[in-house]
Amino acid sequence: QLKSRATRAAGGDAEAEYELALRYSAGRGVPKDDRLAAEWFEKAAVHGLAPAQYNLGVFLDNRIDENGYPTAGNRDAAIEWLSRAAAQDLPRAQIKLAEIYAERDDSPKHCIAACAWFLRAAARANGVHRHRASAGFERVSGQLTPAQIATARCLAGADSKGKAEAPLALADYL
Repeated sequence: QLKSRATRAAGGDAEAEYELALRYSAGRGVPKDDRLAAEWFEKAAVHGLAPAQYNLGVFLDNRIDENGYPTAGNRDAAIEWLSRAAAQDLPRAQIKLAEIYAERDDSPKHCIAACAWFLRAAARANGVHRHRASAGFERVSGQLTPAQIATARCLAGADSKGKAEAPLALADYL
């Protein structure tokens, strides 16, 4: 099965590329190799597979090298890949992107965008992911004015109860 998957991945099958990335990332059936994992995640991400885009974004944002030492990471590239996955309505990507924006202190716009992504994720997620998105929104929205919260709700395409209405490219807001 691994050989078949590797053959399909080499032929450009995004699902097979993603499966190989997961295997190399975890060392499942193959030696653990973060460099190969990143390469396969990127191949699958380029083919538009949202979970691969998410994992590549997290990998790039991790800021820990393969030896466990801190590195600079690549926050801009991480945001780009997470944004692509979030635009495909992958709640965990929306949450991670919101958390990155919430960490930034340089503009209230980042907090508004964080709240919008948290709202969109909460409207689509289940279980612990919904709780994480709701808690993130509550934490960050406490720093905003009512008008800024209204802007976040509008950007999220959410009504006052947090239900999703229409998706909007939040990247255009920033």
